[in-house]
Amino acid sequence: MNAWLWMWFCVLAAITMFFLYMDSGRKSRSKLETMILGSWKDHFEEEMAATNVGAAKGFLKRFERLTRMIMPVQAMEDIKRRLMYAGNPRAITPEEFYSLKLASAAVVFGLSTSLLLVSAGVRSLTLGVAAGAVGYLLPDVWLNTCVAQRKRRIERAILSFVDMLALIVDAGLGLNDGINRVCDFYAGELAREFQRTLKEIQMGQAVSEAFESLGERNGVDDLKLLATALVQAQKHGTPIAGVLMDQGKQLRQGRRIKAQEMVQKAMVKILVPIIVFMFVPLMILLLGPASMNLFKALGV
Repeated sequence: MNAWLWMWFCVLAAITMFFLYMDSGRKSRSKLETMILGSWKDHFEEEMAATNVGAAKGFLKRFERLTRMIMPVQAMEDIKRRLMYAGNPRAITPEEFYSLKLASAAVVFGLSTSLLLVSAGVRSLTLGVAAGAVGYLLPDVWLNTCVAQRKRRIERAILSFVDMLALIVDAGLGLNDGINRVCDFYAGELAREFQRTLKEIQMGQAVSEAFESLGERNGVDDLKLLATALVQAQKHGTPIAGVLMDQGKQLRQGRRIKAQEMVQKAMVKILVPIIVFMFVPLMILLLGPASMNLFKALGV
């Protein structure tokens, strides 16, 4: 038992140190680039690429190319989509994430196998493979958690965002100016996404394409419906304020339906603790003395 606890402690410590090392390395590199290079950062990077300076950077590029060669196309598209839904945390590319999965699997497999060889003998290889599979899936668990948390933050903020935007547009302000004004009050994922959309429009991208991209890159159904409604209003000349108010009503109705579903699920889930912690003890209290008296009468 102590060997198992020690093994999992070492595995978790190694994975934690690995993630902390990656995070600290990114932060330290960004700080050094800002302090030393400043406005000459792009020019310096171009010179490094031209002169092939930096063996570490070249090795990283070669390793990414190797990862891209062995990485399945479907897996790359799935990772790219999930990274986009998660807001591209830590600026990780699909190749880097796949490399992280392989590295995590190798670290967990190596640690578990080396620790189990002492006590488990031949079985350590099988257990090591199982531990490596768990390590391979750990980055996916982290990424899926990031995606779910980001979607939850957007879903919580979208209703108040739409209501305030509808009031501002109804007061006479344009859609783009209204979005800018609302983003000044909200500092979250949703505000950053709308600011990114406005920057894309300012850079020359079509309004319909910018709003469609807003809905596609986040994976939130309510935001997709809002973006589609705004695109249709732009095309057909429908008043934006009315469209936003209708979207607010639909969002409230959707939340009401979700709340009712949660209440119905809670009523089903609460049956188990009621039966275990209330019905069973009550039956013991009621039938226990009667059973004892019956056993005494029968002489058992």
